[in-house]
Amino acid sequence: MPSLPHSFQQQRPTLVTGFKRADAPSAALVELYNARAILAAPVTAYGKRLGVLLVYAPRAPVFASSDLELIQLLGDHVAMTLENRLLVDEAAQVRAREEATRLKEDFLSSAAHDLKTPLTGIVTQAQIMRRRAQRDPSAPPDPAGLERLLEQSQRLKSLVLELLDVSRLEHGSLIGERQQVELAALVRSVIQREAALWKRVKLRADSSVVAELDAPRFEQALINLVENALKYSQPPLPVIVEVWCDDGEARLSVRDEGIGIPAHDQPLVFERFHRARNVDDRRFAGMGLGLYIARGIIEQHGGRIWVESTPGVGSTFFVALPVLDAVAEPADTASEQVIQ
Repeated sequence: MPSLPHSFQQQRPTLVTGFKRADAPSAALVELYNARAILAAPVTAYGKRLGVLLVYAPRAPVFASSDLELIQLLGDHVAMTLENRLLVDEAAQVRAREEATRLKEDFLSSAAHDLKTPLTGIVTQAQIMRRRAQRDPSAPPDPAGLERLLEQSQRLKSLVLELLDVSRLEHGSLIGERQQVELAALVRSVIQREAALWKRVKLRADSSVVAELDAPRFEQALINLVENALKYSQPPLPVIVEVWCDDGEARLSVRDEGIGIPAHDQPLVFERFHRARNVDDRRFAGMGLGLYIARGIIEQHGGRIWVESTPGVGSTFFVALPVLDAVAEPADTASEQVIQ
């Protein structure tokens, strides 16, 4: 059907009649509408050829020139609609690229700062120990200096592992073998292990809740949530961890009485590199990965995580997981553990 390509090539409306159905651009539509004529108009915006608008008619139009003018108007309207859509999509892509660039720059700045701090401590302490050894090779070791060196090395290691975890998370390979875990017992063991730094943490658990977890990874998510709560709340305000069963799910919450999260930041707090706008980077160090990793761990366990927060009042992070078993204990055996 040569006239239809001409409509696109010569950029003018075309009327085609007396064609064979098999030669039509869409034989099924010709059959469906019993078409005897096809009107074609180029779809072009600002000199950019976008396509051809086809109209199938059961008979040849009586006023062909008027109908061709009308279909050309329709073609022009379609072209403007498509061009506007393309402009909107391009603008959205530009904004997305700008936001990605901003996040990348913020991350690199934050990562460089966070990595530089322990590295500076390690280098400084190593230089001090070297000067002491040069002055007096027979001097006894400096336990305090070695402890500072180890502390900063561990901090640097944790930052590097956090970056590696982001890569594993995005490849879906962060969670390993799972086993049945009693949730309150797991939380209690982490509190005892971190007792030196978690002096404000309280555990409340009024039921025995068992879930199938990769225990080390779930502990990592719990530590991220609790340390986040400790960071953004001041002593002696408590951080409360609660464990319970509700609506067939294992539930865990971490509540603080800290600075809170502005409403417009709450949907974004679990995004990579995002930090709420009320966070002072000079007071609160971090790369904005802790909550992102925590969400990934929870979701790869088949669970969900969300936050409720009021600025100046505090935040509560909730975790819901598929539960294997939930047996309520008698009231007198309900537990609360406080690390003083």
